[in-house]
Amino acid sequence: MNTHTVQEIPHPVLREKLFARFMLADDKSSHDQYYERKLDLFSEVKGNVLEIGPGTGVNFAFLPSDCQGTGIEPNPAMHEH
Repeated sequence: MNTHTVQEIPHPVLREKLFARFMLADDKSSHDQYYERKLDLFSEVKGNVLEIGPGTGVNFAFLPSDCQGTGIEPNPAMHEH
């Protein structure tokens, strides 16, 4: 059974919005640069994974199919990505 606590999230301030846009724009080059390394690093991950500050969530794609990934992102501007 999954239980989720929903909290009201404050509206992001300008710097949080700008940071989110910067990170989203950088995802493609980071993906190209670190793809092989991440495949290797994440290949042996098992169980439940909690990522603090996952940004746009790019690392979740590298988790093995039998892993459960959860992210806690403090920047509300990242939540839509």
